Amino acid sequence: MSWATGKGADGNGDLADLVGATRGAVGYVELSYALDRKLAVAAVENHAGRFVTPSSTTAAVAAQDLAGLSAVNDFQVSPAATTAPDAYPITTYTFLVVFQRQFDVAKGTALLRLLRYVTGEGQASATGLHYAPLPRPCASSSSPSSGCSPAPTARRCPPLTRAEGPRPARTPLPGYPAEPLK
Repeated sequence: MSWATGKGADGNGDLADLVGATRGAVGYVELSYALDRKLAVAAVENHAGRFVTPSSTTAAVAAQDLAGLSAVNDFQVSPAATTAPDAYPITTYTFLVVFQRQFDVAKGTALLRLLRYVTGEGQASATGLHYAPLPRPCASSSSPSSGCSPAPTARRCPPLTRAEGPRPARTPLPGYPAEPLK
């Protein structure tokens, strides 16, 4: 990408490296990249009028504040809308888009195991990686067993999506299994 002034970089890692190597540089990268490279971070004013620095804790406060609303609204409410006084205001969920039915059973099974891990026991590792664990209402509604498991029709999932009741029958694409992996 060409910029009128300054320098650009590809992705969070390259941008964090460039900011770290350039005196006086300012950039916007994912928290884990900034902390891993020991970059200074800015305190940002939130809706409560407080200046809050980014951390897995202040991101968790934002996510927890709107967790119930997020889970029942298919995650169309961003934690950035929080009014909690200790919440970092530039916080959001990370979404995964997966196919409900997988062509390759072995890869689909491995994907399902990964998704169960990241929405289950893997949540315990989130803070150490500079992420906020999913709040309970979100974690339970984003598990693979809630209805978004490895379809020819992709669905937005945070890491997956909540169950929305019975689904209409679909005609699978040629080469795709008729039923989702369990």
